[in-house]
Amino acid sequence: MSKRSRICRKIHGSYFAFIGVGIATISTIISMISLLLVYPDINVFSLWMSDLGASPFGVYFNILIMISSIFLFLFIRDFLKFLSKYSENQGLIRITLTFGFFSSLGLFLIGLFPVRNIGEASTVHTIAAFIYWIGSFLFWLFLGIIELKTPTISKSQSIMAIVTWLFWSFFLIYLILIPIFPVLDTSKFPQWLVHIVLAISITEHGIFFLKQDK
Repeated sequence: MSKRSRICRKIHGSYFAFIGVGIATISTIISMISLLLVYPDINVFSLWMSDLGASPFGVYFNILIMISSIFLFLFIRDFLKFLSKYSENQGLIRITLTFGFFSSLGLFLIGLFPVRNIGEASTVHTIAAFIYWIGSFLFWLFLGIIELKTPTISKSQSIMAIVTWLFWSFFLIYLILIPIFPVLDTSKFPQWLVHIVLAISITEHGIFFLKQDK
């Protein structure tokens, strides 16, 4: 076993959630501030979050998003390993882990192939975004199902995953409606909203994991 693997095993999986969310949140806030300093009249919510990669802090934002994606996958892996102790459907655990991997991979690729100019996304970046969005949508759906079917998990806890999935559903419906109603494209607030809910949900799941896995 490598030294890196031994270190990861000593760190409780919940901390990966806190680190991942913390890195993503701080880098997003700093990027927003750096963008507003250059363009004080800009409406941040009219931008895709990926556009922050073109801000003055953009290089660091993209790198930190990639790092955040790694920590978030480590959390997903350890949390599902914890749930596998109580879940009767190991196949569902593996499926959920797969979607969690694609969600994290998509986020990593978003940082690896960033937006260079605000509002101009490359084909590779767009594909990466869809991998992240669809992976996240399916991950939270199946995680919610697992938590609902696991007797040791309270219904109130599983509701958090289901609510997160509903917000991803809302966001994907918004994306589908944009070509039909172009006016919706003037505000990207649904994307910002789903990521606020996502940060809260991951943090809450991290706290739950830390309390239960003692």
